[in-house]
Order: sequence, then structure tokens, then C-alpha cells
Amino acid sequence: MRVLLLAVSLTLTACATPYKSHGFMGGFTDRQLSADVFMVTFQGNGYTTDTRARDFLLLRCADLTLEHGWRYFRLVGGANDSKDGAAMVATGNTAFIAPIHFPSQSASIQIRAEREGPQDFDAEIIAKSMRDTYGIK
Repeated sequence: MRVLLLAVSLTLTACATPYKSHGFMGGFTDRQLSADVFMVTFQGNGYTTDTRARDFLLLRCADLTLEHGWRYFRLVGGANDSKDGAAMVATGNTAFIAPIHFPSQSASIQIRAEREGPQDFDAEIIAKSMRDTYGIK
């Protein structure tokens, strides 16, 4: 029984949205609003947890900050845009409706060269932490 639970758990984790640009399975999008302000969104599929979506949003914010040659970013706005749905699941002669949660997180960030306060995230620390947590290169 434990082996079956482990196999199911690994399968579901493998189906979760990976950290990548938005595609069929979800992912991140970003757009520049001004010289130092960006809107970043991460959308997950039905196998993605809210925590993973939030973490990948922060990772994209950190990567975007570093890509532009800056070290810090500040969240200046954000939203949880998650959606809930349902799917019909059939097994043998039985069918049932299963709830599905599609996590989606968005944030406006301002990138900065210097840390101006405790609300500023260090992009290098966030990027390393998230990559280590999820095994992302």
C-alpha cells in the first residue's frame, strides 16, 4: 500500500506545472510596465499546489530582477487569481465528479539596485532557495 501511495504521489508531482514560460501546462508570464516595474504571473495546472505557484512566482520575480542587472525587488501589488473547477472521473462502472483547483498568483514588482527596507527581497537568495527546494538548475 505504501508503495502505491508513493507511486501516485510521484506521478502527481511529475504532472505539476514546471518552472517555465507559459505553455499548455501553465507557467509564468511577465511584462514590463515601466523602467523598473514589472507584472509577473504564474499559473499552475490542477496538479500544482498553491505553495508551488507562489514559490514559482517569487522565483520568476527574482530571475527577472537578476536578468535586468539588479539585486533586489519589492512586491508593490499582488493577487491570488486561482480558479476552481471539476472533472468527470470514470473507473469501471463508476463515475464521479472530482474538484480541481488551478492556482494562479500575480504580482507587480519594482526592481532595485539597493535594499531600501525590510520589504525588499534579495533576488539572489530567493533564486537559490527556490532552485534548491525544487531541484531547478
